[in-house]
This record gives sequence, structure tokens and C-alpha cells, in this order.
Amino acid sequence: MERILKISDEICSFIRNRIPNRYGLFRTEQFNGKLEWVSNRCDPDDFGDFAPFMLWFDRVAGKSSNTRWLERQLGLLNSLLRQKSGFYYPFSDGRRRVKQSNIFPVYPQSHLDLILGVNIMYRLTKDRAYLEINRGLCDGIIRYAISRRGFVHGAVIPGLHLHFPRLGYLRYKPQVSGVFIEELTNFYEISRKDAYLEAAKRMAKAWLNTKTFMRHGLFADQVYPLTNREVSTARISKENTNMIYGLIRLYEISGEEWVKGGILKCLKALELYRDAQKVYQKVFDTKLDRIVDGNVSITHNHMVLGALIDAYLVLKDRKYLKSAEESADFWIRTQSKNGLFLGCEKGQEKWNYCNIDSHSDFIVILSRLYGLTKRERYMRSIKKAAYALGLFKSGEVFYKIADYETGNILCRTNELKFLGGALKGLLSAYTVLNNVKKIDKETLRLLVRDR
Repeated sequence: MERILKISDEICSFIRNRIPNRYGLFRTEQFNGKLEWVSNRCDPDDFGDFAPFMLWFDRVAGKSSNTRWLERQLGLLNSLLRQKSGFYYPFSDGRRRVKQSNIFPVYPQSHLDLILGVNIMYRLTKDRAYLEINRGLCDGIIRYAISRRGFVHGAVIPGLHLHFPRLGYLRYKPQVSGVFIEELTNFYEISRKDAYLEAAKRMAKAWLNTKTFMRHGLFADQVYPLTNREVSTARISKENTNMIYGLIRLYEISGEEWVKGGILKCLKALELYRDAQKVYQKVFDTKLDRIVDGNVSITHNHMVLGALIDAYLVLKDRKYLKSAEESADFWIRTQSKNGLFLGCEKGQEKWNYCNIDSHSDFIVILSRLYGLTKRERYMRSIKKAAYALGLFKSGEVFYKIADYETGNILCRTNELKFLGGALKGLLSAYTVLNNVKKIDKETLRLLVRDR
């Protein structure tokens, strides 16, 4: 088990020492094996993809080096990019401070991972710096981002209270609303101020009242604000899974029956995507009334399984746990001798690659299932999969894609957010296999939530 902590420590050390640019700010663009970067830019949203798991490592290993480094990164983010509205300017290379203004367009959908991350970081540390960022984002969402109907604008100019029509940013998207429903509910739990919970309910009602949901129990990929037209396609993730996560959390805190009714309808509709092998396909078309993308990948399946596990924990109905186990068992059967999971299976055609991020996310699912059931097959699979993350490393660099069967590295590039995903998988495995109880169950569940 110490090998798992060793790999985790190596990832943390790489992030602290190799990821920052010459101005000290973390870089989020793609890099290669020579540590050459596409650019020095930093996307603040990616802070939520890696920072919580570096804090988690410190808690598990009894260290503080990551905590101190993240405090410095947070200070740079706030001084360089934070706007008066509580949102963040979308990028910086760290050379100069972006002028604080309320007339710059901001993109609420570019804050999904950040708001998920800072909420859990406050829960882990009780550091008010994370609390204030969370408060600023939640207040910004309520004041500027929510439309009259309860949808979330893709882009806004806060100082003018205008939504900003720029390409696809004008459309309403359920994956955005789902995260904001969940995080406003989470912040209500911390602050006990009704405005946050009421805003979450308002967003939930907007999507539950769409024609696509009322007829099919699904959330359309997009709704056009000017015409109210709903597209006919409904992707299972993250468009529908994010909404399920949000509704489950809203019901867990509010206990309101209309929310539960919406959840049950969503969960029933998931059967439309489920094939004979009890795994989930990608896209359902409500106009054609059939699956139009039968792609079966571990990437979107782990998101569905996470939602089913949450449904079991909150609704106390074992059929959701059973569905999650049936699908998980399919992916366990694909696990290669070296411990890697098959990235994608489309019909009889297998794509022989394994992505470090989705591989790690599935370790999280297996860890949750093992924690609930104590089934030996999950424990065996977790151990193999966690050790297999070492296959993605060459020299000091962890790469993105490996050959599913041989373990050879196929893509010698990576990004910071995928390193965070690997860290999440490793620490999930270490925690459940060693029965580590340094974090309470609710915080742990929110910590490993898919991003």
C-alpha cells in the first residue's frame, strides 16, 4: 500500500516543482516529455481539478508542503484574476494583473470545477480564504448568471447586468445548471442563508419544466434562450449526470418531494441508454426516440455509476446499487493483466487505449463500491488498477494515454487537470483499502465527486 502513497507523492512533487511558470503561477496547458508547454497560461477553473487532492494527500500523509504551496497559488489567482463580481478572468500567464472590472465579460460555465473544488477545500481545511471564494462565486451566480426563467447564462457582463451573446455561450446547458444547483445547495448548508437554497430550487425547476424532461425524463443538451427551442439530443454525461448529482444533493438537504420526483424520473430514463451488457451508451435522440451514439466508454459510464451510488445512499433503494454493480462488473472483466481498464468499446470494436484520467475515475467508483459492499472482486481490481497508474510514468513525467494491453505509453503529453484526476484515484484506493478515516463520509463523498 505504501507504493500507492509513493506514486501520489511523486505526482504532488511534480506539480509543485514543474508545473508553475517563471512567474510562479501554475500552468494548465498541455505539456510534453521535454516539459515544453503549449503556453504559460493558467486557467483558474483547473484549480478545482487538482488542488483538493493535493490537500487530501497532506491529510493522509501527515504533511503540509502541498497546503502551503496551494495557499500561495490561491493568493496569485486572487491578485491576478479575481473580478469584482466574484468570478475570475478566464486566463493569465502571471506576468501582469488583470484590471478588476465589472464590464469584462465572464463565463459562468468556466467556473464549474473551481466552485466544486473550493467548496470541498473549505470543508477540508476550514480556511476562510476558500470560504470567501466560494461565497463570491455563489453570490455572482445569483446576482448575474441566472436568467428570469431560472437557466444559467453562458456569458454575462456583470456591471451592465447583460448576458453576452458569443457563439455557443448564449445557450443554456444542463451540465452547468447541475453543478450550480449542487454547489449553491452545499453553500446553503455552510451559510444557512435561504437565498442560496432558493436559487438552487429555481434552477432545478427551470429544467424540470422543460418539454424534453416532462416527456422523456431527460435533459436536452441545449436550450436556445431567444426561441426556447430544445435540441433533440440528450447526452448521458455530463449533461444528464450533472443534473442528477445536483438534484440528489438538493433533495438530500431540502427534503422536498417534488425534487425527489424529478430524481426518480431521471433515474428511470437512464434505462434508455443501458444496453444488453448493462453498460451505458452515450446519446439518446428524443425526436427519433432511439440511441444515436452507441459509444460505450468508461469515461461516461463512471459518471453514471457515481450518480447511481449517490442515489442509493440518499434514496436508500438497493436497485440503484445493483445497477451500479452490474455495470462495474462489465468494466472489471475488461481489465487487462497489467491492471488497465479498456478506454472504450463500440459494438464489437475495441479501442485499445487507457486514459489516465478515466482510469483513475473508475478506481474511485470501485473504491466506493468496495466501501459499501466489501466484495473481494472490487478490492482485487482496485489494487491492480492503482499500481497500474505507475505505467503512465516515464522519467519524472506522468503521461496521458497508455496501451491497454501492453501498458506502453501512447501519448507523451499531459495536462495538470489529469494529474489531479490520477491523484484522486490513488488516494481513493489508499483510503478504502487501509480503512483510513481522517475525513468524514459526507466530505469524502463530495471530494471524489466527478469533475
